[in-house]
Amino acid sequence: MNVFEVATLYKGYVDEDSAEWHEDVFPIYLKLAYEDFRKAVTQINSWVYATEVDIDITGLDYDLASAAVTILGPAPTNTKMSRLLEVWAVTGGRVRYPLEAALGPREQYNNCAYRLQGTVLKFTALVEQKLRLYYLPQSTVDWTKVTAVDDEFIDNFDEYHELIAVYAAIRYGVRDGGMPRVLELKRQKELELEEHITHFFGEAGSVIRSTADTFNTYG
Repeated sequence: MNVFEVATLYKGYVDEDSAEWHEDVFPIYLKLAYEDFRKAVTQINSWVYATEVDIDITGLDYDLASAAVTILGPAPTNTKMSRLLEVWAVTGGRVRYPLEAALGPREQYNNCAYRLQGTVLKFTALVEQKLRLYYLPQSTVDWTKVTAVDDEFIDNFDEYHELIAVYAAIRYGVRDGGMPRVLELKRQKELELEEHITHFFGEAGSVIRSTADTFNTYG
């Protein structure tokens, strides 16, 4: 489905085609619903939407909102980050080993560890190399593109996009006794989505092996 198709389905659930005020605000419900959908997906496999970016660092910290390469702040150079997944060292153009995620500023580690404090990546030891950040990006779908000619792409889970309309309808509040039916549909589609992702990406989701020369991710 594209945005137009999801919006059409959502309108059918809430039966608000003639309400002018709803035409103005329903893209907001759809945007929030898609955030719910992405959360449902990433709870099953956190790497499904993952992307990556390389940074060059010399020091004990790196501000992801103001450095040369940014994924936070008002105008990031790359797709804005929703959640940091992992940090890996890169040498000779190859991903080598992961950095350990620090629990707090007072924790002690045998090797270099990192933590995200605000917009700043802080390290427990001096870092002088390239790092690869794997992270969950924020969605760039434009939910105002609700006409058929817009053909706004959502993601590759087309057969489960009905859940977006369902989530939006639940947020809006389905009337006329429709809520139990939609809640039942919600649970059914969530189970189907979980089964699909588990089979498509594998039981383990993403597999990252900490070896010198091997790097495998699935998702």
